[in-house]
Amino acid sequence: MEGTVGNPEPQTRDRIFSSALKLFAERGQASVSMREIAENANVSKPMLYYYFDSKSGLIHQLFREAIRSLQDGIERIDSQMLSPAEKIARIVGEVLTLADEAREMHKFLVDLSTDPALVREHIDDVHREFDPIRKVTARIIVEGQAQGAFRRDFDPEIASTLLFGVTNMFIGMSMRTGKPELTPELSRSLADLVMNGFTGNTSLPVSVE
Repeated sequence: MEGTVGNPEPQTRDRIFSSALKLFAERGQASVSMREIAENANVSKPMLYYYFDSKSGLIHQLFREAIRSLQDGIERIDSQMLSPAEKIARIVGEVLTLADEAREMHKFLVDLSTDPALVREHIDDVHREFDPIRKVTARIIVEGQAQGAFRRDFDPEIASTLLFGVTNMFIGMSMRTGKPELTPELSRSLADLVMNGFTGNTSLPVSVE
């Protein structure tokens, strides 16, 4: 996947990103052309191609922007003097908060990870960009296992992937059906659900009926 060609001014870049996300959310990435993105962003098509050499390159930069925001939040949480259990709970809350505050961006991420054609085209880039986040979370889980906060009979890498998979499942459900709402209460309940699974507690406090 290619990236940028030129270095767009922040205002121009933000306008292009906002237009692309709006159109992607409304119609899906496959149905939106670069011409339509340029018109919606009020930039010329040659200027759009100067900044982004293809729609694939634009999608890559959008994905990097979203992952960078999430990574900054997780690194901030990791730097705080918190227990591993509290860090994991706050990471879940961070993902839900970002999804609620930037729904078009998160719908873009959900589509990128669930649409078979997009997955085939972008899977290597998705794994590469997301890998640092998964590794930070896995390290926190290892710390929790060493301290006896988490069970030691599961693979931290798998647990990290599961953590984000379950969280994104709830987000995707919310975006498709409106339920559950992405509220602070859901953040706490979902964090409790994940933590109960890690500690062997069989209670499942979250209901989406």
